[in-house]
Amino acid sequence: MSVLYPLIQALVLFAVAPLLSGITRVARARLHNRRGPGVLQEYRDIIKLLGRQSVGPDASGWVFRLTPYVMVGVMLTIATALPVVTVGSPLPQLGDLITLLYLFA
Repeated sequence: MSVLYPLIQALVLFAVAPLLSGITRVARARLHNRRGPGVLQEYRDIIKLLGRQSVGPDASGWVFRLTPYVMVGVMLTIATALPVVTVGSPLPQLGDLITLLYLFA
């Protein structure tokens, strides 16, 4: 069960992040007396971007194609280590590993 909480937390954070960004955009537009985009515009943009064809240079290597997957993996790892829902960190060892990698970089 202790492994399930961080995964659920990471998925909830990934699902709610575009909503919070949309609320921020609407609030900023209202402060400038503009109408602005809808709150769910971020979700529409994500769906549109995921539906696009992958475009890359002909001379691109495996690093160019692998980088988006690595970045999503890093964000999921960080989202599982943050104590958002629980009182303590769900995976304290992961936080130590991230700190150690940061210090070595």
